[in-house]
Amino acid sequence: MIYLFQETVNSLITGFCVVRRMFAPEDMEFISHQPARELTSAFLKERKELAISSIRETRQQITLLVNLHFKLASYTYDPSPRFEFKLFANYLWFIIVCHLLAFSIRLYGPFEVEKMLDQTLSAAEQFCHAVNDRLEKTNPGRLSPARGSQLA
Repeated sequence: MIYLFQETVNSLITGFCVVRRMFAPEDMEFISHQPARELTSAFLKERKELAISSIRETRQQITLLVNLHFKLASYTYDPSPRFEFKLFANYLWFIIVCHLLAFSIRLYGPFEVEKMLDQTLSAAEQFCHAVNDRLEKTNPGRLSPARGSQLA
């Protein structure tokens, strides 16, 4: 269970670099200098679809992390309702921002939302680090095999 948790966090953090690259302005700069307009149009369409799909995937992985976190929360060395509430509020904010980002991409295109993308990914990274910190405070001795199977 804990391994799955760590794997998800590490996968997300690594994936953020890929997402940032997907929105790199250099790609748009290069494609805009190509003579074929259909190429630019096809590129923008594909990049838009890929960006929205990537946001959806990131949102799903963060949701998985939240679910895993709440299942493991009672097994921590120092449970904190305040931390749990703050984490949940950050999660809700992240979901709202993801929807706004996807809407903005549909409206303006993937290369016009750089600042919003940076804020969204920064929020996701902070969320992952907070969850990872909580994971480090999980008492693995309290996770018996019977309990661990109930968590899955």
